Amino acid sequence: MKSTFPQLRLPIALSFGKKTPFSFQVQKPRSSKLGDFRYRKDRKIQTITINSDLNPFQFLLTFIHEVAHLHTFEKFGNSLTPHGNEWKKEFQSLMSPLLTNSIFQMTS
Repeated sequence: MKSTFPQLRLPIALSFGKKTPFSFQVQKPRSSKLGDFRYRKDRKIQTITINSDLNPFQFLLTFIHEVAHLHTFEKFGNSLTPHGNEWKKEFQSLMSPLLTNSIFQMTS
């Protein structure tokens, strides 16, 4: 199963790469993680990977999660904890435009 972004969210997701360009790869499924961003000092352009077996919404959330790591790293370097307050603020900022009923359909 190959994952894709929920169709209406692709332009928003692509805009994240304008702030900080990065390489993006869809990987074979890994049991230990859904996605990954790791800083590599030997690379000018960093890489984000996402597992291929995620449903579209898991894929989108994981993508945003990893982009938040990239942006946080760009702002603060390696001195922070991976899911600390700075990362949480960045993740919230990236998620904010997506938190509408038209994107995440609410059921009662």
